[in-house]
Amino acid sequence: MNNAFSAGEGKDTYDGALGFDVLNMARWCGRTPAVIVAQLNNFATLLGSTFEFHRHALAGALQLERCLASCHACLIRGQPGAAMWLFDEIRRIGQTAGYSLAGWQHGWRAEKSLRQWAYVNLVAWVALIALRPPLWACALIVAQGLLLLAFELVNSAIEATIDYISTARHPLAKAAKDTGSAAVAVMGLGYIATWVFVLLALF
Repeated sequence: MNNAFSAGEGKDTYDGALGFDVLNMARWCGRTPAVIVAQLNNFATLLGSTFEFHRHALAGALQLERCLASCHACLIRGQPGAAMWLFDEIRRIGQTAGYSLAGWQHGWRAEKSLRQWAYVNLVAWVALIALRPPLWACALIVAQGLLLLAFELVNSAIEATIDYISTARHPLAKAAKDTGSAAVAVMGLGYIATWVFVLLALF
């Protein structure tokens, strides 16, 4: 056998890599690592392999499984891979949140109108606290204000995409940018109209 596998550090790394693969297969197949290793050993026997897959793979799998045992116990019992699935989802949500934050930061720096509408939303929320309109009116104004910010971000994305494709002047590029700006304007008019109706209902 290779000397790297006989050394302590190399053996632990090798066992850990095999164990991680076994745990992944167990997660997707819904079986225990021991069952997966036994099946792989059967395949190795059929192929006439003398490699001691069981000892290395199972050792690594058991090491990783012990590290996750407490998490498995706190989550859904009897479902292998539940903790790993949860960790994957948490990591994915964290990455998505990071992308969204980066997009907001770009829009905040690049679009003055986004900053203006954000300040309008803050003022509107303070006014809602002071005026105390019905809850349905508060929900409508808050939702429309957030949608207005979303429209601004989409408009910013359209402009950035067009500028990335080409900075040359073109009628279609101008039409796309103008249409995005018009969508924001229509949403802004709807936001103002909602405020007018709420104030008329209050006074």
